[in-house]
Parts: sequence; structure tokens; C-alpha cells
Amino acid sequence: MPTLVEIKQQELEQEVCNIYREVIATVPTASWHQRAVQVAAKTGLSPEGIKKILERNGICNPNKRISNGNR
Repeated sequence: MPTLVEIKQQELEQEVCNIYREVIATVPTASWHQRAVQVAAKTGLSPEGIKKILERNGICNPNKRISNGNR
């Protein structure tokens, strides 16, 4: 059974993902970093923290190159 901390962390991560989706809908041409900054402004978390949360939830930088050089 998950602890209260784990439940709250999952809720926070879900809220961050929802806000990120709202930002994409509002500003579809914004860069990955600009989107993270906007989500950070709404949540009070750091942009780097936002990026880590998004990546853990399957949302990643579309321009990030992987090790073999392909996107």
C-alpha cells in the first residue's frame, strides 16, 4: 500500500502533466524549455524539476537526440 507521501507525489506529478498539456494547447510553438518555465511559474517548482517529472511520466523533449544521433 502506498504511503501518503507517495500518493501526494503522484498527485503532484499528474497535476504537472495536466498543466503541461494546457501550456501546449495555449502556446504550441513554445520550446521545451519555455514550456517547462511556464509550468514552473504555475506550480512554483523549478524548470529542471518540471522536466524530470515530465520525463518520468513519458513526456520528453521532442528535440532531444538519442545516443545514435537520431531523434
